[in-house]
Amino acid sequence: MHYKAGHWDFPKGHIEDGETHQQTACRELAEETGIKNVEVLPNFKYEYDYEFGTPKSRKTKKVTFMIARTENIRTRLSHEHIGARWVPYKRAMSMLTFENARKMLSAVEEHLHENFDLQTTNSGL
Repeated sequence: MHYKAGHWDFPKGHIEDGETHQQTACRELAEETGIKNVEVLPNFKYEYDYEFGTPKSRKTKKVTFMIARTENIRTRLSHEHIGARWVPYKRAMSMLTFENARKMLSAVEEHLHENFDLQTTNSGL
């Protein structure tokens, strides 16, 4: 996803009361991309912390990522984004703004190759 602030990153958001991580991921994906029909793949979860905000009001956020599959390639952008693309892994690695997102995508790629018979993978940004 291409955010209004100029960076490229994956959809994410805040967990709401009573939600599981998977429910949050699916809700945020639907809100930010319009993609609702997804299958979350089992046995993968990747977490990291990052800081955001102004120097006077820095906040730390923990994000949890999962891998999902969808047949839907059409996206509808939320108010947070100015663009979205489905791109191959190597292109995604070069587009991602933040190192923590590149590390996560690398872990996804490794997991997919270890657990599924894949030639190449595509990543949605």
